[in-house]
Amino acid sequence: MTTNSGSALLLVDDDNVPVLTTRPIPTIDSLPENTLRLDEKGISQFNQMLSLIPQASSTIAAHSKHIVHCNIAFDRLIVRKDGTGSLGMTRNAANGQITEHVSLNPAEKLKSVVNTGLLLNLASTIVAQKHLADINEKLEKIIEILNKTHAFQQDERSTKIAAFHQMLCQAGTTLAKGDAVSEFTLQTLSNSKQEIHGIALHLKKNIETSAAKLDSFDSTSLFGSNDIRDDLKEIIDEQSRLFKEYIFSMQCLMMANLILYYQDDLRQEFKDEAERLMKEITAAGGVQDIWKQSQQKITFQLSRMKPLFERTVSTEANVRHVEIHARKSGDALMSGTALLASLNQRLEPMSVGALLEIENGKVVGGVLIDDGLFDA
Repeated sequence: MTTNSGSALLLVDDDNVPVLTTRPIPTIDSLPENTLRLDEKGISQFNQMLSLIPQASSTIAAHSKHIVHCNIAFDRLIVRKDGTGSLGMTRNAANGQITEHVSLNPAEKLKSVVNTGLLLNLASTIVAQKHLADINEKLEKIIEILNKTHAFQQDERSTKIAAFHQMLCQAGTTLAKGDAVSEFTLQTLSNSKQEIHGIALHLKKNIETSAAKLDSFDSTSLFGSNDIRDDLKEIIDEQSRLFKEYIFSMQCLMMANLILYYQDDLRQEFKDEAERLMKEITAAGGVQDIWKQSQQKITFQLSRMKPLFERTVSTEANVRHVEIHARKSGDALMSGTALLASLNQRLEPMSVGALLEIENGKVVGGVLIDDGLFDA
């Protein structure tokens, strides 16, 4: 522990890495009404942490080279006659003779009395609550984007994804209220992920099959390009639908891992799984790569679309029509992937501030705020 100017307090772990900083800042009254309130778990842990501060104050002196370890209880030492301290020896109560001398050892291995485990747990708790407060909003954004871009097919496969999304929304509503998701719901989400991932992989196979149609497509014609334009649009629409359903399923999987990660004490396996999901999309042969190749194939087919018995202006209009159609589909894919990446970033460390209400030395409430407020 070290102290900073302005009555600030910095708590560090054994490697001298900052864990928690406190300093006086403006009151809660100055913050917006919708500011996220600290939950009961966070309040309880802050109270535990504050109870350690008197002990933690000794850490500054404890790291001094002059501190030593005494292997005899202090109250057994002979008190100096002037009362200014104790002598490094003990006396036999029966005959008054010196019985032993104190052995003093350098305190090189003395550890901080700060409960680092509690501080790290507290830090993870307030970060988790800050992240989870945004989950319900993100879930609503995912389905809003999906509904705007296409009508979700009601087949067995898409119905299962939609049901999984509904389960996530229920969990998100619970989290938005500041309540914990039940163990049953968390277990159901965890068990359902494998099936949804299987659906996503099957959708990727369908995407590859649809993309292959462009290889065998014949864009040559003698009498007009309208039919070619419509056929190309049909392939693009099929790919677009498959891409969007694939991205939607991956977004749901990412969100499930996000919920499980923060509701299960930051278990690393959920973070690792989220990273693997992103790699599936961005790796060679992933959907981003497939769409890039499809765009190149579409451009090639359009370059061959030159009917002999059609006005050039008509052919060029059909080319532009297909290009715009393909670009819109690509934009939707990029938008969905960007949202996935933003969800994945929520599994990375972030700086979160907490403004506490303290009465009679006890934390009774608080809010979570952007850490930038501390610099104001």
